[in-house]
Amino acid sequence: LGCRDPCAARADAPSELTGGAPLGPPPPDSVTPRLPARGRALAHPAGARTACRATWPWHMPSARKRAVEAAETISPYVAEFVGVFFIATTFGCNAAGGDILWLPTSTAFAIMVGMCAIATGAGGHLNPAVSVAFGLARKERWSEVVAHCISQVLGGMLGGYFATCAGGEEGHIPVHPGKGLDWLDAFIVEVVYTTAYCFVALNCMVAMRNNPPNARNQFAPLAVGFVMIAGGHAAMGISGGFLNPALVVGFGVAGGSHPRWCLLYLGFHTVSAVLAAVLFFMVRPEELFSAGAAAGGSDFDRACGVVCPCLFRPRRDAAEEDARREPDIYSADYRPSAPVRLLSEFLGTYVVALTYMLASAMAPHIAGDGARKGAVRDTFAVAHWATAAGLLSMTYALGNVSGAHFNPAVSAAVAMTGRGVCSWTEAFFFIASQAGGAVAAAATVALIARHATAKIEVRDLGPVLSRSWKSVAVGETIFTAVVVLVVLCMTTVKSPRYLKAPSTRSFQFALAIATCFAAGGFALEDVTGGIMNPAVSFGISSAGFLSSGFDVGGRHVGCLVYCLWQLAGGAIAAALFMLTHPLEYERDPLLSEAAA
Repeated sequence: LGCRDPCAARADAPSELTGGAPLGPPPPDSVTPRLPARGRALAHPAGARTACRATWPWHMPSARKRAVEAAETISPYVAEFVGVFFIATTFGCNAAGGDILWLPTSTAFAIMVGMCAIATGAGGHLNPAVSVAFGLARKERWSEVVAHCISQVLGGMLGGYFATCAGGEEGHIPVHPGKGLDWLDAFIVEVVYTTAYCFVALNCMVAMRNNPPNARNQFAPLAVGFVMIAGGHAAMGISGGFLNPALVVGFGVAGGSHPRWCLLYLGFHTVSAVLAAVLFFMVRPEELFSAGAAAGGSDFDRACGVVCPCLFRPRRDAAEEDARREPDIYSADYRPSAPVRLLSEFLGTYVVALTYMLASAMAPHIAGDGARKGAVRDTFAVAHWATAAGLLSMTYALGNVSGAHFNPAVSAAVAMTGRGVCSWTEAFFFIASQAGGAVAAAATVALIARHATAKIEVRDLGPVLSRSWKSVAVGETIFTAVVVLVVLCMTTVKSPRYLKAPSTRSFQFALAIATCFAAGGFALEDVTGGIMNPAVSFGISSAGFLSSGFDVGGRHVGCLVYCLWQLAGGAIAAALFMLTHPLEYERDPLLSEAAA
């Protein structure tokens, strides 16, 4: 009838039915005949155009309105229930009858599908730990957090039950540490990777700089889902790689696991949510202003005061509050402080190095004895897939904080290219922070590998199979150069004359970097091990040094050789970037005229 918006009709609006007078409420039955409203409207020449508009407010059934309002209220929680049910079913069926090496990837794809499609009208958390982290970061009301957690746990329980029924005896997934390991090992990996999961979700889903007004990013589902790939391959043989309290409850109840382990895992994930919220505020202190944090004290004190106000009460200094103002985070000149950028590099490098070392060490245990004896070398390739996934997620999360180098060769190359993007002084501190993250990852691996019965061994640096050190030089130099060149092209191009150059808010920038790393890792697996990162090389050498009781052996030689060739690859990448992007070194004439 030509009525575009029935709800737009108002009782006090002029109407063609009354000659321009307000329509008003419908007259009582004693004044006008009881004709159908549609008939009264159609009797007028303009009735065909105004019938729907004239009758909508008074003739819509109240039962339908209440049903719509009720559905609108519960729809986010139904979406969370359905999404977690799908994730739990996927996880359980893969563990029961699928290829165990592809379990993390399959689960990650289920998470991405749930966030992209099923939970479009909800928060898209699909994980109680994420919901709690959002509540702690003041990004969601606690009433909604509780409702989300209940719906997610119910979805996990139903999904665990269906997966257990489908898998039969093999469908009973235990919730406890792996063979030869204890609760501390499970605590370490579950806390580290659940924290990374929640941390990436906070940075990609609700961080203001990643989601400016009317321009939300489109990479959040990909970034969050790929954390499951990294954490799943690294933690699956140690703790089961759940990273989700709903999965723990679902498979703990359906599989008959001891309640003690379920409660311990839930405690691990709660600690992870708290750590993720604190780290989120520390790498993005501008979020503290919107969270209502006190201006006095350090960023750590303020973050703890927001997350745990009962335990931490930062001091309030009037002079400091007057001096500290909320920054203009959407300005092109905004740049986080140096400590924030160094912390960002430390965290990203820690996740990347730890993922490579744990995934490569646990792959033979997950695949079976055949892979451990060298019969199936393809199982080691999952380490590169997992490392690329961790690199992708952390790059999306921290790309607009520090540039997401996470690689000394990248930092050195950015400094070599000049342009004021990164000075040599800043590059030096970046490399030191990255080395610190690699050493922290090595200490974590050494702590887990302390059990002699577990037989967790980190790969040594050196030629693989019958290759020579010449192969190491060629392979690591070429593929490190390619990886560094991709990072330079995707994150550091500033000239507006390169119209197709992406930025740290583009969808493809982290995807290109991670897939390039995966390509090089797969290509070099049987040649050099596919390291392509001096920080990872240093971490592997440090892990071997700590695990062997501080026996240096020949590890320092291999580490030095790898690092030198990787840094040489970074220098080649810097030269290639300067050749392929000459306009970066020439001032835009339009900008020069505007300045004049």
